[in-house]
Amino acid sequence: MLTSTLIALCLSLTAPKIDLTVADLKNGDVVSAERKFRVTVQSDHPVRSVEFYVGGDLRDSDTSTPYEFKVDPLNEKDGELTLSFAAYDAEGGQAKKEYKVKIDVAGGKSPEQILEKGQEALSARKFDDAVYQGRIALKLKEGWNPARLLLARGFLGLGTYDKAQQFAEDVMSSEAGNSEAREILAGISLRKAFDTLATGTDRTMAVGTIAAALKNAAELRRTNLEARLEATPAGSDRASLLKHADAAMRAGRYNAAVGVLAKEFAGSPNSTELGYRLTYAYLRQYRLDDAAYTMSRMLKEDVLDAYGYALLAVVAELQGRRADADKAMGDAQGNDPKDMGVRTAQAFISMKRGRTDNLRQIVNSLQADAGGSPEAMYYLSVAQARIGDLNFADDSFKSAVLAEPAFVDAYVDRGAQSFLMRLRGSGSSDEQALRVSTADAYFQAALAAKPDSPLALAAMALLSAQQNKMEAALNYADGAIAASPTYPAAQFTGAYVYAEVDRNFRGRATAMKNGVLTESQKAEIAKLESAANDAARKSSEALRKAISLDKYNLDGRTGPNLADAFDYFYRHGRMPLLTLPR
Repeated sequence: MLTSTLIALCLSLTAPKIDLTVADLKNGDVVSAERKFRVTVQSDHPVRSVEFYVGGDLRDSDTSTPYEFKVDPLNEKDGELTLSFAAYDAEGGQAKKEYKVKIDVAGGKSPEQILEKGQEALSARKFDDAVYQGRIALKLKEGWNPARLLLARGFLGLGTYDKAQQFAEDVMSSEAGNSEAREILAGISLRKAFDTLATGTDRTMAVGTIAAALKNAAELRRTNLEARLEATPAGSDRASLLKHADAAMRAGRYNAAVGVLAKEFAGSPNSTELGYRLTYAYLRQYRLDDAAYTMSRMLKEDVLDAYGYALLAVVAELQGRRADADKAMGDAQGNDPKDMGVRTAQAFISMKRGRTDNLRQIVNSLQADAGGSPEAMYYLSVAQARIGDLNFADDSFKSAVLAEPAFVDAYVDRGAQSFLMRLRGSGSSDEQALRVSTADAYFQAALAAKPDSPLALAAMALLSAQQNKMEAALNYADGAIAASPTYPAAQFTGAYVYAEVDRNFRGRATAMKNGVLTESQKAEIAKLESAANDAARKSSEALRKAISLDKYNLDGRTGPNLADAFDYFYRHGRMPLLTLPR
């Protein structure tokens, strides 16, 4: 008996000592987000390995310090869970510890509440958080498409295209007609097309790829915006009317917005929420007199704030009243210099006046506060292109249209940059042809986003005329003027295009007047000369109208050539673009 006791005592004295501790973990902890655990091992001998068990399953092992492990509660069932750690040394010594924790990712919130939190993160461009909230919502409600869509958009924002595509396709598998999932897939295609353009050696093929992707993304976005408009009827109460007007303006349906706002505003001229929206819709249609009248009503009511004075400044600038524009902008800045409406109005006015350095300064400040707002990225692209930072301009353009695939202004500006390079005439014939194809791709994307855009139609009229596609140029010019008769760039473009059509048709008629003519040839000549006379008349009318609409920049001008028409379009033809009124 004594001998066995002594043997046991000797063994205990010579047994290797090993101990294990886990930092910041105790029994009863609630694990609601990913947790990392650092294990410290003290031993008389070298440590061979440390193992981590979750609920009895070996999840990980580590053979060198620091010994770190993690558990993601989204991969575990909610409720009680045992976490175990075991350390082994080279002499057979071992130590183990267990902790009872509780897995609870939702914190008592419903899937709908989690989804709302994720959508807020998405709006704030906190894509990692949006993805995490989406995973929680999908765990709570397996197969739930709103959670899948949140995950798809979050991963898209992170640039993880394969995961974004996976979740969007999961939605399509269960709901084939889901428009939001289709829009996400189109956005992924657009990003891949941009990558192709950036890295592809065959530039012509790359332009073809991006043209198809741009058009598809723009069409899908327009379809979805119009569907949302249809799902947002204008009720009899003010709140639903405003929601309808906002949906209409996001869809580029400014006439629809005016239709519901004008009557309501007539009875409530002190309402800035009505008046600002109405003025914005008028400006986007280039209905300057209507915009000025609306602002004058609110001025009399003495209700303008920073955004209102910014609108007033833009109206005055477009009407050629620069002193009034400067005064109104001063009032806007005096009210709130950081208001996004004020700063986008400043950017527009600087762009229109050709003050590139000032524009860039404004936009850099705007970008710092606005993150990836489409308007900020658009103006940044314009400023960078004008000072020759073409790579940065390209990145800003991509950010703008990836954020808003139906961004007419951005597409037209990008196409105009390519067209400008073509008109300057540098480079080989292949390079010149590629620039025309590139301009056409962007202008066509703009038309896909808004088929009745006077901005896009005027751009296509100029491009078609440059290519000597006179019938197409005529149709586009007619369309631009019909879409916005008070848009001076449409009228000035028409003055050029109609004059070219006149020369083209008259030249064709003259070329036919050789030798003895058949009756059908005589009829064709008469038809061409009649069309030429009609085009000449329309050219004169369009020039007079353009001058009357923009005396500040066009007074005294004669019939433009292509360079004149494009220069005016590029410098003064941009539509006023501010952040949407609140």
